[in-house]
Amino acid sequence: MALDAYYIDRLPVTVGQYRRFLEAVRREGAPPVPLIRRLFPEGKDHRPGLWETREYEELCPTPEHPVVQVDWFDALAYAAWAGARLPTEAEWERAARGGRDVRTYPWGEAPPDAARAVFGRQAPGPAPVGSRPDGAAPEGALDLLGNVWEWTADRYDPRSYGFLPDKNPHLEVAAEAAPLSRLQAVKRGGSWTNAPSSVRVAKRGFDYLLVRRDNIGFRCAMSPPA
Repeated sequence: MALDAYYIDRLPVTVGQYRRFLEAVRREGAPPVPLIRRLFPEGKDHRPGLWETREYEELCPTPEHPVVQVDWFDALAYAAWAGARLPTEAEWERAARGGRDVRTYPWGEAPPDAARAVFGRQAPGPAPVGSRPDGAAPEGALDLLGNVWEWTADRYDPRSYGFLPDKNPHLEVAAEAAPLSRLQAVKRGGSWTNAPSSVRVAKRGFDYLLVRRDNIGFRCAMSPPA
């Protein structure tokens, strides 16, 4: 697999960062994302599920916690507002492996433990981002495994590994692919609710685009200027 150069966030997007996005949306309107405008012609509410409730504050009590209860379109809109995009599945995996196709975990081959990743319901919610520095990937990204699943830009198809090209593989989310309620995207990394078997680089998850869960967040990526 070969990828063009790209940047990826060191950490997942936090509650504090997402709050600034929502404040900008209230002032200026949502960013002009063509797919969102096409599928939601009357606009889309990008507030996370349970936002500004006691339940959400108990789940993610500080601005440094990863934002959760965001669906795929919320993540897409935030990334556009930030001048970025969602990473492709291949980019996410490259960041986690550090260029080594045989690497089982970002930190190497030692199995997950509480010093490297947040998993197995160690607490009633995710931990603040960056709180497991021992779990860093070779190039410095943190929280790629555990804490929260991360949305990627790829539409889920169980056969995609068999037909996507080796150069910049990516399966676009297209409005024509299926009814909106049936469209799914790939999520990667496992989360605070998952067993160790799901906290590994090769684990491939997926979910419906409109799903909002306590254990799904995201980080952004960016291509360098041409």
